[in-house]
Amino acid sequence: MTILRFFTSASLLAIAAGAVACTTASATTVYTPVTGIQIPSATVVAGFGCGTSADQVYRYAAVISTSVGDAAPSVLASSVFACFADGIFSNLPITTTDQTFTVAIYAYDQASFPPSLDCTSSPCPGDEAGTVDEWTGSASWTTTCTGMEVAGITTLATCQPLKPTASASTPSGGDAGGEAGGDDAGTGNDDANEEP
Repeated sequence: MTILRFFTSASLLAIAAGAVACTTASATTVYTPVTGIQIPSATVVAGFGCGTSADQVYRYAAVISTSVGDAAPSVLASSVFACFADGIFSNLPITTTDQTFTVAIYAYDQASFPPSLDCTSSPCPGDEAGTVDEWTGSASWTTTCTGMEVAGITTLATCQPLKPTASASTPSGGDAGGEAGGDDAGTGNDDANEEP
């Protein structure tokens, strides 16, 4: 009985000493909120969907700019995203509190997507707004997203529906479709004329 009491007392002392030894002050990491913009891909590609067909979005480029007062827009960032991925930009520079931003969207079908914008190296070519600008004329559709950039918050952009570009409305596919339609109509008329 005495041995058991001694063992219990010794165990309690060891636990208490360990508890005291483990109560070291640890430094807490301060969380820095991220200022960013999120482009909802589901809204951007609504009505088209993602895929490799000529009527589906394959990838899209986004160029964010902002202007204060009457000043010319200043480009903040750019990137290229897969159709299904939300475009997220983080750690954006802030020039004023709660500034308005504009995001120019250039959407491409697979055939019109420029290989020059494919991310095969770091940094990606699409991370340079000048490189994206070189290929905006190849886009199948465009739209604009807007929103408010707030310090320490990733805000959701509001996007307008995609609209076909001039290059998308005059591709060879459109002309071929018209020619095929004419051929079919002509063939149909010929058939109709041959039959009594």
